[in-house]
Amino acid sequence: MLLTRLKIFVLATLGALALAAPSVADDAMSPTDRGPAVGETLSFAADMTGADGKTYTLADLHGPQGTVLIFNRSLSWCPYCKAQTQDFIDHADAITKSGYSIAVITYDAPEALAKYAAETSAPFKLLSDPESQTIIALGLLNEKYEPGSFAYGIPHPIVIAVNTDGSVAAKFAEEGYKTRPLAVDVAEALSASASR
Repeated sequence: MLLTRLKIFVLATLGALALAAPSVADDAMSPTDRGPAVGETLSFAADMTGADGKTYTLADLHGPQGTVLIFNRSLSWCPYCKAQTQDFIDHADAITKSGYSIAVITYDAPEALAKYAAETSAPFKLLSDPESQTIIALGLLNEKYEPGSFAYGIPHPIVIAVNTDGSVAAKFAEEGYKTRPLAVDVAEALSASASR
């Protein structure tokens, strides 16, 4: 009887581990494998609300060549996201001279983004995806956080350059969440791509 219960416990534990396996496999995934593929055409799953309170679609954001979308965890509580966004603020001209506009997308409420915008004078759009509809639709949801967690709905940090026709021109990501793609590296890649 005790042996039977032990076998059931072991089998149940192994079953639970097997169910958890996709998140382990996801951790092994290359950061740029997440989300839409380069060349894929995308559109927002939902309209975004900016820090300015206005509603935006993907087409509303484009510069002459397209938009660089920076998916960040939070501009309220994530120091790495704030540092990356500040880097893009400091080097925005390097990207916009290539014809791309810039937008940061987080799960933060528009009010939180408005506060950050006022503190930093960000020269680009800060967009709220509070229900994470776009984050989920683009396959960027960080699965480590369960519903009910304060961090549920955050994306894996990634930078996606989108052309005006909606096609993905390039993707930039690093292992983990502490190291982020730099604005100058994104600008260099976009400039090199444009000169081909």
